[in-house]
Amino acid sequence: MKRRRKKISAMKPPTGRFIQAEVSSICESEGLNFFDDRISVKFRIENYADVEHEFPVYSSDDIDFAKLVDCTLGRSEQETTIRLQDLVGLKCGIKVEYMLRNGRLILEVVDICSLDELAEKQVVLLAK
Repeated sequence: MKRRRKKISAMKPPTGRFIQAEVSSICESEGLNFFDDRISVKFRIENYADVEHEFPVYSSDDIDFAKLVDCTLGRSEQETTIRLQDLVGLKCGIKVEYMLRNGRLILEVVDICSLDELAEKQVVLLAK
């Protein structure tokens, strides 16, 4: 009897709810102005396609890098200096949504939470 390997495809992650993700790579890019500096983070989601998001280094209307640090390390960026590579391999919860940018439909991270908050949100969903 021949055994077939189960093929796992890179599906699109579900939108509108938080899912667990791991930081798989991270790099910094400098913008033209001081406030244009960004940190590009690639999240790996089990059984789904990777999601990449550019965080503004400095506070803005979007979710900023300090929130990512707080959710993964449990402390804010201002309390201590960190190396970007310290975040690789850490897990958090992300919420993704589809956005229309420049005529293209893209997947974007719209919110982040810690693993503790993610567990609480999943319990609430199961209770409904």
